[in-house]
Amino acid sequence: MSAVSDHEVELAETRQRAGLLWSYLETMRGFAIDAQGRTIVLGLSADETLEFLRLDPIVNSEAHGGEVCEHEAAEERYYALREKHDAARGADAVENLKFWNGIRSSQ
Repeated sequence: MSAVSDHEVELAETRQRAGLLWSYLETMRGFAIDAQGRTIVLGLSADETLEFLRLDPIVNSEAHGGEVCEHEAAEERYYALREKHDAARGADAVENLKFWNGIRSSQ
């Protein structure tokens, strides 16, 4: 199986658990396709995408049931990935505004 297929299979399995985050990312155009043709969360690598989506239900569950330090480490990593995604989304929004302003200016 190719790396793209493996990634897409893992992504589909992870999608089941990501629930609301997946819906949010779809609505906000938070997905992209990387140079290898894999679906990724905007601003994250393929591996980071899977990690981010796997961490979301852990971090956002009421009962985390493990060691507090493990949960804190998961939260720290989750929010670091979230910040990376948010920064990329902000940069993408700026580029889109520049593009649309350029179209209006040339008309």
